[in-house]
Amino acid sequence: MTWSQFIQAFSHVHHVVHEGVAAAVAAAPAVHKTIHDGVVTAAPVVHKTIHDGVISAAPTVGAVAATITKASPIITTVLPCSAPVMGPVAAAAGAVVAVSEVVKAASNNQGK
Repeated sequence: MTWSQFIQAFSHVHHVVHEGVAAAVAAAPAVHKTIHDGVVTAAPVVHKTIHDGVISAAPTVGAVAATITKASPIITTVLPCSAPVMGPVAAAAGAVVAVSEVVKAASNNQGK
């Protein structure tokens, strides 16, 4: 390949890339609007799905966490070596119980 052929090939590649970038820049507002509209349209549905899932799961999650909280002293008595783990687990379970109670209370007052 001669220097002239290389320059000509490079010029052609540069032109193609430049046109591609220009087309992408021109399309960017439409792509942005499509993504934006999709997010705005989907957001309420996604929010409701997550909201309903949290509300329906709260009693079960709270009950499991309450069981862990109640079982923690028994577990640490039977297995003293578990105390370093069960302390934080019981504390986290207690926090989960508290949050689930707030969620349940909020869902009970939702229609009022």
